[in-house]
Amino acid sequence: MRNVILLDDQKEITNEFASYIREIGLIPYECQTIDEALEVIDTFKDKDEAVELFVFDHDLGMGDTSLNLIKTLEDEGYTDYQNHFIVATGLDSDDVTYDYAKYGSMGHLIKPIHKAQFLQTVKHVLKRIEYATTQREDWQSAYELLESEGLLDSIDDLKKNKTVLFYLSTSIHAVSRQGGSFYSMRYCTVIFFKKWGFIFFL
Repeated sequence: MRNVILLDDQKEITNEFASYIREIGLIPYECQTIDEALEVIDTFKDKDEAVELFVFDHDLGMGDTSLNLIKTLEDEGYTDYQNHFIVATGLDSDDVTYDYAKYGSMGHLIKPIHKAQFLQTVKHVLKRIEYATTQREDWQSAYELLESEGLLDSIDDLKKNKTVLFYLSTSIHAVSRQGGSFYSMRYCTVIFFKKWGFIFFL
């Protein structure tokens, strides 16, 4: 399921956005208040089901903003929204853009928003999310491979330096694409790190 939560105090806007994203195979859940959004999120949490994307309006009326929702989610330890949300607002303010960027906003749209602009942004963000998910899976695979072959005393040794792991993962992919030796590059990268304290870069 590719679930999308739409939060805007104006129902006609969530209706419009919902019609757009249905066209690309996403399932919209429309919310007009923070309480409604929290109820929908709780439903997904209970089902252990993910939310693919959030689209937040900034000003929700009566002094509420989507920043209040984000802070509530933070307090509850719910972080699935991070790097999974777009802001669609009528307020053109650098300060507001920065405030959401601190929490991992992937896009910022200023109303009025045309259909093509909205869909282009949504598709682009979903591709970025997919890429990031793939990278996390690659990192986990790298951990397991290195530990299984005894090249690390513990998986935790590599987790302490995610920058190292990123370049290791990149190297593995580059070699694989070029038809090179997967094992020799993996071995060489780790030996450089453990013995001399740096990584071999492709």
